Amino acid sequence: MPALNELNVKYKIAKLEIRTKDFLCKICELIQQSKYFLTNLTNPTFNIGFELGLVLGLDKEIILIASNRTKLPSDLVRQKVIFYGRDLNELKDDFINCLNVLIKKNN
Repeated sequence: MPALNELNVKYKIAKLEIRTKDFLCKICELIQQSKYFLTNLTNPTFNIGFELGLVLGLDKEIILIASNRTKLPSDLVRQKVIFYGRDLNELKDDFINCLNVLIKKNN
C-alpha cells in the first residue's frame, strides 16, 4: 500500500503469508504479532468477523475502511470507519492521519 510505504510502516497481507493448511493458526499468529489491524469492509469475506473478534479480544488497534455505499453490520456501526468514495487521494490522506494518531498514541 502506498500510504504504508510512505510512512515506512512494515505490513503483511495475510492471504499472501498463508501457504499451509493451518490457516486459522497462521491468521491468529499474524494478528498476535501485529500492532495494528487494517481491513476493508466493502466486500468482506466470511472470516473478517472472526478476525475482528480476535483483534478486539487481543486489544489491538484497528483501522476499518469501507466504500461510502457499504452497509455496516450493526455491531460495527459504533466503530470508527474511514469511508471513501471515488477520491482515493482523500482515502490515502484520511488513512495516513488515522495511522499517525495511532502511532503517536502508542509511543
